[in-house]
Amino acid sequence: MKALSIRESYKGADGVEKVRWNNIGVLFTAQSGKEFVKLNHIPNTLISVFEMKPKDNQAQGSQTQTNVPF
Repeated sequence: MKALSIRESYKGADGVEKVRWNNIGVLFTAQSGKEFVKLNHIPNTLISVFEMKPKDNQAQGSQTQTNVPF
């Protein structure tokens, strides 16, 4: 099981910038080996996790690139 958290910066009473991690959910692996995400803000919902696979219908010589903002 892994924690899913977001980083939040704030200034303490002394004016120094500090960081806290806000837990937003968990990622876990079931006994079957499948991975799931459970978010605290969406109760009673499991999000399935899949490996990304290349699409079969892409034009020759081109690939789709996924940009992740971090």
